[in-house]
Amino acid sequence: AAAYGYHYFLLLFSAQLMRLGQFFPWVALDLGRGFTIALAILLPIIWVRRLTFSRIAGFLGGVFAAFGMGWRWILLLLPSPLLNAVSKSVQMIGSGAQSGSGLAAALTGPWAIEGAGPFAFPFAFLSGDNTPGVLAHGPNGMAESLMLYPILLTFNRWRGWRGAAVTLILLSSTALISETSQPLLLASWALIAAIYMVLHKSLRLPKSLWKWLVLLIVFIIIAALQGGTWSELFQGGLSSSLGGDTLESYQTIGFQFAWPPAFVSSHLGILPLTSPLSLLVAFAEAGPALLALPLIAVWGIKAFRRERWLEAALILSGFLSLALLLIQFTGSAGVRNTSRLYLFISTASLWSVPVLWRWVTRRAGVLQALVAALGTCAVFGGVLLFGTELVATQKPVLAPFITPLDAAFEEKYWNQLEPDAMVFDPNPFRSPTLFGRYTNSSATWLITKPEWEKLYEAPDPSAVRAAGFDYIYYDYVYWYDVKPAYRKLLQESSCVHLIDEQKEKRGQDFRRLLDIRNCQ
Repeated sequence: AAAYGYHYFLLLFSAQLMRLGQFFPWVALDLGRGFTIALAILLPIIWVRRLTFSRIAGFLGGVFAAFGMGWRWILLLLPSPLLNAVSKSVQMIGSGAQSGSGLAAALTGPWAIEGAGPFAFPFAFLSGDNTPGVLAHGPNGMAESLMLYPILLTFNRWRGWRGAAVTLILLSSTALISETSQPLLLASWALIAAIYMVLHKSLRLPKSLWKWLVLLIVFIIIAALQGGTWSELFQGGLSSSLGGDTLESYQTIGFQFAWPPAFVSSHLGILPLTSPLSLLVAFAEAGPALLALPLIAVWGIKAFRRERWLEAALILSGFLSLALLLIQFTGSAGVRNTSRLYLFISTASLWSVPVLWRWVTRRAGVLQALVAALGTCAVFGGVLLFGTELVATQKPVLAPFITPLDAAFEEKYWNQLEPDAMVFDPNPFRSPTLFGRYTNSSATWLITKPEWEKLYEAPDPSAVRAAGFDYIYYDYVYWYDVKPAYRKLLQESSCVHLIDEQKEKRGQDFRRLLDIRNCQ
């Protein structure tokens, strides 16, 4: 079997919720995401308040964590001839390409995705690189922020080794959430140590910095052994260096040098920064928080001088990621995955509220009004998207491969079959979701096994049973897709027992669950 090298922290967390509370998988995943989003919005309130000594600033930090994002919608304010010229310079990819014939057309239409609510998300108010917290419905929700804020709140309050241990646990968890930030963070720590030695003309580092370097060494060891992407890369590299077989993986990883430097949006594609029009679109995707980067750099320098090493390292890692505008991802996930390398966007989002608050409170009213206006622009799209989500709360949408008939089976049979039972399903993703039981259909999540494909074409109950399956679950489409001889075997074989059937009240669609354990 292939190794599952993935950032699966939230999946593990949700699996525990599912076991403890006997929730359905999608309920457990929603609870897990909701937990990370809620805490990742509340904790910034405490953190920003601590940095600014202001309750209002703390509240604004929570608002920005929830709604701050890019401002693609500002392109709608361009004159039509200029917007058309901008549109011609953009080659959209992924869901962006499905949302319109060009950028200009897509900006006035819905975002073409599956699973949207009663009202579609307006494409103009999205971003391919900087999405708001309220839209963090990806594999890990806001889990990375959830781990980061407790570290920021406690890194200078250790009371012995126990404080360092808590930080180590939180830091190690991030290796199961994202694999892009750790190399840049480690590089920033190494660079901080080097800068300190150069400035002080000595190889001796302060004790406060040595503590962090030792902690990072332990972190690297844990990340290499605990599972996930970094463990797979470590094991694969070790196996290759020892002359062993290369470990099979679900995904491939690769990078290439890109010139001219370009900003990659997961919706709008590759945006060369040497083109003024593409540069404008890139800035719209990233959001106005980027304007705070010079002040954030000053904050980082002051943190270095005061030996607040974690703050200095986090800020430096964001600026180091600017060099990755010369790099593009070439792995199986496609070039759209390049946007995950842009830590400078998350750095700007993280620090902009406390840094700007401390700076603007000592400035003229005009500057204060300007910063307030930019802040409003930064959260405007997130508030609108949140409103669209609120409308959808009363109309839950099932997964694309699940229908109400399937949901009825899950309601009745989830975790009710024998613990070691296997269900043959022409849709290999469906039966584990409905019944909570293993399947033996695929070599990876993308490639089905040849022996399973033979059973798919010829579902003889005896052959399916001989392959280790105990039950067959199928739908109307599959029933009329197989040859009549196999339909007869499924319906008339004496060893086949119909456990349950769900039918549409109006229409021909149905689902059937068959017991084939007596077939030889």
